[in-house]
Order: sequence, then structure tokens, then C-alpha cells
Amino acid sequence: MTEFAKIGYYDLIWEARKNRLDQSVGRLEEMSRISRVMNRHSQNSCLLVGHRGVGKTALMFAWAKQIALSQAQPALPVVLLEADSFYALNANLPAVFAKYKEALESMPPAIVCMDNFGQLIYNKPALLGHMLHLIKPLVLRGKIQFLFSIETTELKWLENEQPNFLNLFEMVMIKAPIKSQQLQILAQAYIKFNRDKNIAVTADIFELILELVERFQVLGHAPASAVGLLDESLAFAKSS
Repeated sequence: MTEFAKIGYYDLIWEARKNRLDQSVGRLEEMSRISRVMNRHSQNSCLLVGHRGVGKTALMFAWAKQIALSQAQPALPVVLLEADSFYALNANLPAVFAKYKEALESMPPAIVCMDNFGQLIYNKPALLGHMLHLIKPLVLRGKIQFLFSIETTELKWLENEQPNFLNLFEMVMIKAPIKSQQLQILAQAYIKFNRDKNIAVTADIFELILELVERFQVLGHAPASAVGLLDESLAFAKSS
């Protein structure tokens, strides 16, 4: 992690070239859409919208990896700010706001990503207001572009609370991958979780996991819920 002023960030181009970002499965259409938005001269910030677990974070990182590997010298740095870093704004203290304002305005032109942006602002009107006052001038001056993720329920709250905020963004709706892609994601996760290769898992098991996730919605949305169930199953098998 690097720091500008007093807010830490990750350089996603560097992370991608060090092979620290996972390989993407599918999502070519969504990545192309993000690139088109980012290449505009106006309304060129993006809001990734979808249910928890459908792959918003994976898409964000996959897009950064695509930029890193397809361009010898990307036009702009792509950095990740952690949403947790901004919770102090909820204290509603002028000195705290001034710190964040100074830090963001001191940044060079860049594409700034933030995962779980919706979680940061949901049911926090004061914090949302501060984020709007931080982000809006940077967007209007064309200095910083933003790529944020938000869940559908959080988006509905935001629409009611501060609809003008959404005028700064182009929304990209994210749906769950098709079944064949979910099976690929499970296969990749299996390799990652089972590095010592001491537990064999067949394709039938992957099919069963997807079936269980679809049947029992309490498990959450695929593919994240399916990956979580695979992880739990492998942990149980190793302990047995």
C-alpha cells in the first residue's frame, strides 16, 4: 500500500503486473462498457451495480488487470481506495473533512476505484453529503474519474436520499455469470484453495454446489456464495 497525504491506496496497475489480481472469467462485455465510459470526456465515472456476491469486485479488478496487460503505459494510474478509510467522515468534523479534501485534491489525474462504496454510505446521510462534496468538484473539473461498486438495495437508498449524486456516474448493471462461467470460477477457486492437492473434487461436485446455491437462496448470490460453499466443504474435508 502507498500513501498520498494521509489516505492509503493500492496501485492496481502495479498489483496486476505482479500477478496479484485474479484472472477473470467472462465479463468481456462489461469490461468493454467500463472502458467506453472511462474514455469519454464527460460523465466518465462508473457505478457498478449488483447484488452482493455477483462479482462486482472481481469485475473491478479484472478491468484494471486488462488495462495493465493491454497497455504498455496506461493513460491514467488506476488506484484503489479502501472504503473503510472514509468512515471518519461520519463524525461530521470540519477538520476531518479538510484532511480528506486536501488528500484527494493533491492527487494527480487518476482513475480511483472504491469497492463497497454503497456499504460506506448506506444509511449515513451526513457521510454521503461529505462524499458528494469531495467527489463532485473533482469530477466536474475532469481531474479524477471514479469506479465505485454498490449493491441494489444501497442504490435505492441513494436514489431517495441524494439523487443528484447519481448524475455524476454512468451505471453498469452487473448480473450473475452464466452457469458455464460459474463452473469455471469454481474450478479456479478449487485450484487456489487446494494448493497441496490432497483433496480431489470432480465436476459433479461443482454442479452440486451450484444446485445448492440456487435452491437455498439464504446462501447468497452466485458466484461468491458458491465459492464460499466450496471453501467450507474443502475445510470440512481437510479437518475430517
